[in-house]
Amino acid sequence: MKELNYTPVLIAIDHGYGQIKTPNFVFPTVPTGVQSCFGTPAFAADILEWAGRKYIIGIGHKEVRVGKTADEDFRLLTMAAVAKELERMSLREAAVYLALGLPLDWAADQKETFRSYMRTPYEQSFTYNGVTYDIEIADVLIHPQGFAAVAGHLDQFRGMNMLCDIGHGTMSLMFINSGKPVPGRIYTELMGVHQCVMSMRDAAMKEFHARLEDEQIEDFLRNDNAEIPEKVKQIMDVTAREYVNRIMGKLGEHGFDPQMMKLHLMGGGMWLVKKFGDKTVQDAIRSGSILLNTDIHASARGYEAIARGTLKGRGVIV
Repeated sequence: MKELNYTPVLIAIDHGYGQIKTPNFVFPTVPTGVQSCFGTPAFAADILEWAGRKYIIGIGHKEVRVGKTADEDFRLLTMAAVAKELERMSLREAAVYLALGLPLDWAADQKETFRSYMRTPYEQSFTYNGVTYDIEIADVLIHPQGFAAVAGHLDQFRGMNMLCDIGHGTMSLMFINSGKPVPGRIYTELMGVHQCVMSMRDAAMKEFHARLEDEQIEDFLRNDNAEIPEKVKQIMDVTAREYVNRIMGKLGEHGFDPQMMKLHLMGGGMWLVKKFGDKTVQDAIRSGSILLNTDIHASARGYEAIARGTLKGRGVIV
Protein backbone atom coordinates (compact mmCIF):
# COMPACT_ATOMS: atom_id res chain seq x y z
CA MET A 1 0.00 0.00 0.00
CA LYS A 2 1.34 3.42 -0.91
CA GLU A 3 2.34 6.00 1.68
CA LEU A 4 -0.71 7.97 2.70
CA ASN A 5 -1.27 11.69 2.92
CA TYR A 6 -2.69 11.50 6.42
CA THR A 7 -5.39 14.14 6.45
CA PRO A 8 -7.25 13.50 9.74
CA VAL A 9 -11.02 13.33 9.30
CA LEU A 10 -13.88 12.42 11.62
CA ILE A 11 -16.66 10.31 10.11
CA ALA A 12 -19.71 9.43 12.19
CA ILE A 13 -21.87 6.46 11.19
CA ASP A 14 -25.12 5.16 12.66
CA HIS A 15 -25.18 1.44 11.73
CA GLY A 16 -28.85 0.52 11.55
CA TYR A 17 -30.26 -2.83 10.47
CA GLY A 18 -32.47 -0.96 8.00
CA GLN A 19 -30.32 2.01 6.98
CA ILE A 20 -26.82 3.39 7.35
CA LYS A 21 -26.82 7.05 8.38
CA THR A 22 -24.00 9.57 8.44
CA PRO A 23 -24.46 13.28 9.21
CA ASN A 24 -24.96 13.84 5.47
CA PHE A 25 -26.10 10.58 3.84
CA VAL A 26 -28.59 7.74 4.23
CA PHE A 27 -28.63 4.45 2.34
CA PRO A 28 -30.20 0.99 2.84
CA THR A 29 -28.25 -1.54 4.80
CA VAL A 30 -27.24 -4.69 2.96
CA PRO A 31 -24.58 -5.39 0.35
CA THR A 32 -26.40 -7.77 -1.99
CA GLY A 33 -26.00 -11.01 -0.28
CA VAL A 34 -22.37 -10.99 0.77
CA GLN A 35 -21.69 -12.49 -2.64
CA SER A 36 -19.43 -11.07 -5.25
CA CYS A 37 -20.96 -9.50 -8.31
CA PHE A 38 -19.10 -9.89 -11.59
CA GLY A 39 -18.71 -7.19 -14.21
CA THR A 40 -20.99 -4.15 -14.24
CA PRO A 41 -24.62 -4.60 -13.08
CA ALA A 42 -27.30 -4.12 -15.73
CA PHE A 43 -28.97 -1.46 -13.59
CA ALA A 44 -27.44 1.53 -11.83
CA ALA A 45 -25.97 0.56 -8.47
CA ASP A 46 -23.35 1.59 -5.94
CA ILE A 47 -20.40 -0.79 -6.28
CA LEU A 48 -17.78 -1.38 -3.58
CA GLU A 49 -14.56 -3.21 -4.51
CA TRP A 50 -12.80 -4.42 -1.39
CA ALA A 51 -10.26 -7.19 -0.79
CA GLY A 52 -10.52 -8.42 -4.36
CA ARG A 53 -14.31 -8.71 -4.46
CA LYS A 54 -17.18 -6.54 -5.67
CA TYR A 55 -20.37 -5.82 -3.75
CA ILE A 56 -23.56 -3.99 -4.61
CA ILE A 57 -24.39 -1.58 -1.78
CA GLY A 58 -27.82 -0.47 -0.67
CA ILE A 59 -30.24 -3.31 -1.38
CA GLY A 60 -32.50 -4.81 1.28
CA HIS A 61 -32.12 -4.91 5.06
CA LYS A 62 -29.54 -6.52 7.30
CA GLU A 63 -30.56 -9.65 9.16
CA VAL A 64 -31.19 -8.73 12.78
CA ARG A 65 -28.67 -10.34 15.13
CA VAL A 66 -27.56 -9.64 18.68
CA GLY A 67 -24.26 -8.09 17.64
CA LYS A 68 -22.84 -6.50 14.52
CA THR A 69 -19.60 -8.40 14.01
CA ALA A 70 -20.82 -11.84 12.89
CA ASP A 71 -19.90 -11.25 9.23
CA GLU A 72 -18.27 -8.67 6.96
CA ASP A 73 -21.45 -6.72 6.16
CA PHE A 74 -21.10 -3.81 8.56
CA ARG A 75 -17.42 -3.43 7.67
CA LEU A 76 -18.36 -3.21 3.98
CA LEU A 77 -21.14 -0.76 4.72
CA THR A 78 -18.71 1.33 6.75
CA MET A 79 -16.36 1.56 3.77
CA ALA A 80 -19.27 2.73 1.60
CA ALA A 81 -20.21 5.39 4.17
CA VAL A 82 -16.58 6.51 4.49
CA ALA A 83 -16.34 6.81 0.70
CA LYS A 84 -19.47 8.97 0.53
CA GLU A 85 -18.16 11.34 3.19
CA LEU A 86 -14.65 11.51 1.69
CA GLU A 87 -16.15 12.22 -1.73
CA ARG A 88 -18.11 15.09 -0.17
CA MET A 89 -14.83 16.44 1.25
CA SER A 90 -12.97 15.88 -2.06
CA LEU A 91 -10.50 13.55 -0.33
CA ARG A 92 -9.05 10.27 -1.57
CA GLU A 93 -6.59 9.62 1.28
CA ALA A 94 -7.22 10.11 4.99
CA ALA A 95 -6.57 9.07 8.55
CA VAL A 96 -10.15 8.28 9.53
CA TYR A 97 -11.50 8.59 13.05
CA LEU A 98 -14.76 6.63 13.18
CA ALA A 99 -17.50 7.75 15.59
CA LEU A 100 -19.96 4.88 15.95
CA GLY A 101 -22.67 3.63 18.29
CA LEU A 102 -24.18 0.49 19.78
CA PRO A 103 -27.60 -0.12 21.37
CA LEU A 104 -27.62 1.14 24.95
CA ASP A 105 -27.74 -2.23 26.68
CA TRP A 106 -25.16 -3.81 24.34
CA ALA A 107 -22.53 -1.09 24.47
CA ALA A 108 -20.65 -2.25 27.57
CA ASP A 109 -20.33 -5.90 26.50
CA GLN A 110 -19.73 -5.38 22.77
CA LYS A 111 -17.77 -2.11 22.67
CA GLU A 112 -14.25 -3.55 22.42
CA THR A 113 -15.26 -6.32 20.01
CA PHE A 114 -16.95 -3.81 17.70
CA ARG A 115 -14.00 -1.43 17.95
CA SER A 116 -11.52 -4.17 17.03
CA TYR A 117 -13.77 -5.35 14.18
CA MET A 118 -13.85 -1.85 12.69
CA ARG A 119 -10.08 -1.37 12.97
CA THR A 120 -9.23 -4.59 11.12
CA PRO A 121 -7.37 -4.16 8.86
CA TYR A 122 -5.78 -0.93 10.11
CA GLU A 123 -4.85 0.27 6.61
CA GLN A 124 -7.34 -0.20 3.81
CA SER A 125 -7.49 0.46 0.09
CA PHE A 126 -10.81 0.09 -1.68
CA THR A 127 -12.76 1.41 -4.65
CA TYR A 128 -16.26 2.85 -4.51
CA ASN A 129 -18.10 3.68 -7.72
CA GLY A 130 -14.83 3.66 -9.63
CA VAL A 131 -12.90 5.92 -7.24
CA THR A 132 -10.04 4.46 -5.17
CA TYR A 133 -9.60 5.47 -1.54
CA ASP A 134 -6.56 4.80 0.68
CA ILE A 135 -7.24 5.17 4.38
CA GLU A 136 -6.05 4.19 7.80
CA ILE A 137 -8.49 3.71 10.66
CA ALA A 138 -6.79 6.01 13.17
CA ASP A 139 -9.27 5.26 15.95
CA VAL A 140 -12.82 4.06 16.61
CA LEU A 141 -14.89 5.85 19.24
CA ILE A 142 -18.03 4.01 20.40
CA HIS A 143 -21.05 5.81 21.88
CA PRO A 144 -24.43 4.76 23.31
CA GLN A 145 -27.04 4.70 20.56
CA GLY A 146 -29.96 7.06 21.08
CA PHE A 147 -28.43 8.89 24.03
CA ALA A 148 -25.77 10.42 21.79
CA ALA A 149 -28.52 12.12 19.80
CA VAL A 150 -29.69 14.12 22.82
CA ALA A 151 -26.43 14.45 24.79
CA GLY A 152 -25.90 17.99 23.52
CA HIS A 153 -29.16 19.33 24.94
CA LEU A 154 -29.77 17.39 28.15
CA ASP A 155 -30.64 20.68 29.84
CA GLN A 156 -33.99 20.46 28.02
CA PHE A 157 -34.82 17.18 29.78
CA ARG A 158 -36.47 18.61 32.87
CA GLY A 159 -37.97 16.20 35.38
CA MET A 160 -38.34 12.52 34.48
CA ASN A 161 -38.08 11.48 30.84
CA MET A 162 -37.93 8.24 28.87
CA LEU A 163 -35.83 8.18 25.69
CA CYS A 164 -36.85 5.51 23.17
CA ASP A 165 -34.98 4.82 19.91
CA ILE A 166 -36.92 2.36 17.71
CA GLY A 167 -34.72 1.15 14.89
CA HIS A 168 -35.19 -1.61 12.34
CA GLY A 169 -33.81 -4.31 14.62
CA THR A 170 -33.89 -3.06 18.20
CA MET A 171 -35.68 -0.69 20.54
CA SER A 172 -33.37 1.03 23.04
CA LEU A 173 -34.74 2.72 26.16
CA MET A 174 -33.28 4.82 28.93
CA PHE A 175 -34.55 7.11 31.65
CA ILE A 176 -33.19 10.63 32.01
CA ASN A 177 -33.99 12.58 35.18
CA SER A 178 -33.35 16.32 35.13
CA GLY A 179 -30.73 15.96 32.42
CA LYS A 180 -28.93 12.96 33.93
CA PRO A 181 -29.19 9.30 32.84
CA VAL A 182 -30.71 7.10 35.55
CA PRO A 183 -28.29 4.25 36.43
CA GLY A 184 -29.75 0.78 35.99
CA ARG A 185 -32.68 1.92 33.86
CA ILE A 186 -31.29 1.20 30.41
CA TYR A 187 -32.88 -1.48 28.22
CA THR A 188 -32.60 -2.96 24.73
CA GLU A 189 -35.46 -4.99 23.25
CA LEU A 190 -35.57 -6.91 19.96
CA MET A 191 -38.75 -5.05 19.00
CA GLY A 192 -37.63 -2.99 16.03
CA VAL A 193 -39.65 -2.30 12.89
CA HIS A 194 -38.46 -5.66 11.52
CA GLN A 195 -40.89 -7.33 13.93
CA CYS A 196 -43.78 -5.40 12.43
CA VAL A 197 -42.66 -6.27 8.89
CA MET A 198 -42.48 -9.98 9.70
CA SER A 199 -45.90 -9.90 11.37
CA MET A 200 -47.41 -8.25 8.29
CA ARG A 201 -45.86 -10.82 6.01
CA ASP A 202 -47.11 -13.69 8.17
CA ALA A 203 -50.63 -12.25 8.43
CA ALA A 204 -50.96 -11.75 4.66
CA MET A 205 -49.76 -15.28 3.98
CA LYS A 206 -52.02 -16.82 6.63
CA GLU A 207 -55.18 -14.94 5.63
CA PHE A 208 -54.83 -14.65 1.85
CA HIS A 209 -51.85 -16.83 0.83
CA ALA A 210 -50.36 -13.55 -0.42
CA ARG A 211 -46.62 -12.91 -0.42
CA LEU A 212 -45.71 -9.35 0.56
CA GLU A 213 -42.43 -7.97 -0.76
CA ASP A 214 -40.27 -5.62 1.30
CA GLU A 215 -40.88 -2.80 -1.17
CA GLN A 216 -44.67 -3.16 -0.84
CA ILE A 217 -44.48 -3.09 2.94
CA GLU A 218 -42.23 -0.01 2.89
CA ASP A 219 -44.60 1.77 0.48
CA PHE A 220 -47.49 1.03 2.82
CA LEU A 221 -45.71 2.10 6.00
CA ARG A 222 -44.19 5.24 4.51
CA ASN A 223 -46.82 6.51 2.09
CA ASP A 224 -49.85 4.21 2.32
CA ASN A 225 -49.80 4.01 -1.50
CA ALA A 226 -48.77 0.39 -2.07
CA GLU A 227 -50.40 -1.12 -5.16
CA ILE A 228 -51.92 -4.11 -3.38
CA PRO A 229 -55.51 -5.31 -2.76
CA GLU A 230 -57.49 -3.31 -0.21
CA LYS A 231 -58.16 -6.41 1.90
CA VAL A 232 -54.41 -6.93 2.28
CA LYS A 233 -53.94 -3.27 3.20
CA GLN A 234 -56.56 -3.65 5.90
CA ILE A 235 -54.81 -6.55 7.57
CA MET A 236 -51.50 -4.68 7.30
CA ASP A 237 -53.10 -1.72 9.04
CA VAL A 238 -54.41 -3.94 11.83
CA THR A 239 -51.00 -5.59 12.21
CA ALA A 240 -49.20 -2.22 12.39
CA ARG A 241 -51.59 -1.01 15.09
CA GLU A 242 -51.06 -4.20 17.07
CA TYR A 243 -47.29 -3.69 16.80
CA VAL A 244 -47.55 -0.13 18.12
CA ASN A 245 -49.75 -1.38 20.96
CA ARG A 246 -47.03 -3.91 21.84
CA ILE A 247 -44.43 -1.15 21.77
CA MET A 248 -46.45 1.04 24.11
CA GLY A 249 -47.16 -1.95 26.34
CA LYS A 250 -43.44 -2.71 26.62
CA LEU A 251 -42.71 0.93 27.46
CA GLY A 252 -45.33 0.69 30.19
CA GLU A 253 -43.66 -2.46 31.54
CA HIS A 254 -40.43 -0.53 31.82
CA GLY A 255 -42.12 2.29 33.69
CA PHE A 256 -43.45 4.84 31.20
CA ASP A 257 -46.33 6.84 32.68
CA PRO A 258 -47.63 9.61 30.38
CA GLN A 259 -49.06 11.51 33.36
CA MET A 260 -45.72 11.67 35.14
CA MET A 261 -43.05 11.95 32.45
CA LYS A 262 -42.32 12.75 28.82
CA LEU A 263 -41.51 10.14 26.19
CA HIS A 264 -38.94 11.15 23.56
CA LEU A 265 -39.29 8.95 20.47
CA MET A 266 -36.76 8.65 17.66
CA GLY A 267 -35.74 6.17 14.96
CA GLY A 268 -37.76 4.70 12.11
CA GLY A 269 -40.31 3.14 14.46
CA MET A 270 -41.22 6.61 15.69
CA TRP A 271 -43.11 7.17 12.43
CA LEU A 272 -45.16 4.01 13.00
CA VAL A 273 -46.12 5.17 16.48
CA LYS A 274 -47.17 8.51 15.02
CA LYS A 275 -49.17 6.94 12.19
CA PHE A 276 -50.69 3.87 13.84
CA GLY A 277 -50.89 4.82 17.52
CA ASP A 278 -54.33 4.69 19.16
CA LYS A 279 -56.28 7.67 20.49
CA THR A 280 -54.34 7.69 23.76
CA VAL A 281 -51.06 7.90 21.85
CA GLN A 282 -52.37 10.61 19.51
CA ASP A 283 -53.63 12.65 22.46
CA ALA A 284 -50.23 12.31 24.15
CA ILE A 285 -48.47 13.53 21.00
CA ARG A 286 -50.79 16.53 20.78
CA SER A 287 -50.36 17.38 24.46
CA GLY A 288 -46.57 17.10 24.31
CA SER A 289 -46.29 14.07 26.59
CA ILE A 290 -44.83 12.20 23.62
CA LEU A 291 -42.20 14.16 21.68
CA LEU A 292 -41.03 13.10 18.21
CA ASN A 293 -37.44 13.54 17.01
CA THR A 294 -37.80 13.40 13.22
CA ASP A 295 -34.11 13.95 12.39
CA ILE A 296 -32.93 10.69 10.80
CA HIS A 297 -29.32 11.88 11.18
CA ALA A 298 -29.67 12.67 14.90
CA SER A 299 -27.60 9.76 16.24
CA ALA A 300 -24.81 10.18 13.69
CA ARG A 301 -24.62 13.90 14.43
CA GLY A 302 -24.55 13.11 18.14
CA TYR A 303 -21.67 10.66 17.69
CA GLU A 304 -19.84 13.30 15.67
CA ALA A 305 -20.27 16.03 18.28
CA ILE A 306 -19.17 13.85 21.21
CA ALA A 307 -16.21 12.40 19.32
CA ARG A 308 -15.06 15.83 18.17
CA GLY A 309 -14.92 16.97 21.78
CA THR A 310 -13.04 13.82 22.82
CA LEU A 311 -10.49 14.21 20.03
CA LYS A 312 -10.04 17.91 20.76
CA GLY A 313 -9.13 16.94 24.31
CA ARG A 314 -6.41 14.70 22.85
CA GLY A 315 -5.11 17.49 20.65
CA VAL A 316 -6.50 15.99 17.44
CA ILE A 317 -8.18 18.58 15.23
CA VAL A 318 -10.65 17.13 12.72
